[in-house]
Formats: sequence, structure tokens, C-alpha cells
Amino acid sequence: MDVHLQQMARFVGFTEEDVELVRRTGPVILAHADEITKAVYDHLLEQPGTSPFFRLPDGSPDEARIANRRKGLARWLTRTAEAKLDYSFAWHMVAMGISHSHRIQKPGSRVPGPFMVGTMSFTQTAVGQILLQDLDDTELAARASVAWNKLLMLELDLLLTGYYSISPPPEDH
Repeated sequence: MDVHLQQMARFVGFTEEDVELVRRTGPVILAHADEITKAVYDHLLEQPGTSPFFRLPDGSPDEARIANRRKGLARWLTRTAEAKLDYSFAWHMVAMGISHSHRIQKPGSRVPGPFMVGTMSFTQTAVGQILLQDLDDTELAARASVAWNKLLMLELDLLLTGYYSISPPPEDH
């Protein structure tokens, strides 16, 4: 899988300069990790297709589940900011995709792939906005945003590999 990751990095033009830009601006993004994770899960709670994954049977938000997922998302952001495209990174992302696509989640189904794509897009937008807001150098912010977008697309490719590379178990009926 790391070979696939390296091939895709070349394909999207993710260069050593991009690695450096992500690492250099990682602290800027990570300073907003709580805001990003809150915004992502607030957004998921607002959407009819994703809200049931994060609600209790009475319809109230499952605060413990959301808090746990926010911690996981913060760990993912931290790992992403390292921009270390290696075997461990590649398989971690594939495993995340498998976890979301093959394990029964609340409300008794798997997380559909389009929601992963949408969540990644939401996150990309947040990252770009933070860079423009926090960096005085707008040219640096733009270059860093492009680098982050390339990296997040590499991660999305690996997540979706987890979705489509093996058949999910049959649904329980």
C-alpha cells in the first residue's frame, strides 16, 4: 500500500516542498484542532444522512461517542500534519476506511463512502480558511492550502481503498 501511496503522491504532484509546507503550517492547523473537530461533528449532527450515527435512541446527541470521535479526528489531524507518507501511514488510512465501511455503526449500518468524501471536503475547507486567517503571508497561505489539499486527497484515496478493496460482510437480516 505504501507503493500505491507513493505512486498517487507523484500523480497528484505532492512534492517535498508540499511536505515541508504541511509540516511548517501543521502547528497553525493543530492550534485549531478543537475548533475543527467541533465544527465537523456539529456539521455531521446537522445532516439528515449522518446525524443518526451520532444520536441516542431518544434523538439526543450521543455526547460520549462524539467526544471519542473528536479525539480520533484530532489524532488523525496530528498524524496528517506530520506528512509522513510511509507504510504505517498508508495502512492506518486504509484501516480507517475499512473500519468505517465494514463495521456496523450506529444506527445499524455502515458509513456510506460519500459521507467520507463530504467530510474530507468540509475539513479541507476548514484548513484553507484557517491558513488564510492565521498566516500573514497570503502567498504562503495559498501554497500551504494547496499542499494540504493534495495530502488530504491522498488520504481520501487510501480511505476509499479501504471501502472498495475488499467486499463487506453480508448485512444481518
